[in-house]
Amino acid sequence: MKKRMIAGLMAVLMTMSLAACGSSAGSSDASGTGSAATGDNSAAQAASGDKVTLSLCWWGNQTRNDVTKKAVDLYMEQNPNVEIKVEFTDWSGYWDKLSAMAAGGNLPDIIQMDYSYLQQYQQSGQLADLSQFIDSGVIDTSMIADSVIDSGSIDGTCYALSLGSNAPMMVYDKEIVEQAGVELPEQLTIEELYDIGQTIYEKTGVKTYYDGGINMMQIIARTQGSHLFDELAAGTKTASETHFANVD
Repeated sequence: MKKRMIAGLMAVLMTMSLAACGSSAGSSDASGTGSAATGDNSAAQAASGDKVTLSLCWWGNQTRNDVTKKAVDLYMEQNPNVEIKVEFTDWSGYWDKLSAMAAGGNLPDIIQMDYSYLQQYQQSGQLADLSQFIDSGVIDTSMIADSVIDSGSIDGTCYALSLGSNAPMMVYDKEIVEQAGVELPEQLTIEELYDIGQTIYEKTGVKTYYDGGINMMQIIARTQGSHLFDELAAGTKTASETHFANVD
């Protein structure tokens, strides 16, 4: 499983197979871009009880693969006219594989998507507009926060649905913290983390470690009221410079 604070997104080529609404697996054109007309046709096909075949592709370890397959099997059990063909790979080869499928016009109907690639596939016209299905109630989002829907949206249009959300956490050795004579605030800022970590090291010789990769860079950007990928697109480096300055 990709180590991210947000588990990921499910993006759809043409239309999502929700509420027994799906699309034909063979309805993409040679560019990999789905025909806008296929969504309504697929909905009618599913509603009539005709057989609907969908393809689903994702990345993940064996645990995610097993759980996803169980969810797919349960969905097909509850919607016997829908067949979902599954395919998965690990993170390292996933994007090369997906890119090759897109170039050949063979993208799956439903694909697991990462935030850093979402706009690329949207701009090339390879993702469905899900807002129309949300607005019509075909995709029921009444129990989902608007912020979660927004996470898969570009310019007000939803192209992907979040698989789920989790939050950063910190684990610490209580005895070491007490030995250093420091107190951890309930809402710890990045500056406080560095200061407390330095104090703990000076008092006990024990180092503090945190995820110093892109996940933390995104979090630091948000603490400054910006977004990492927006900064990169604009050619600015506020978040990354702050991050590496703190790391040093």
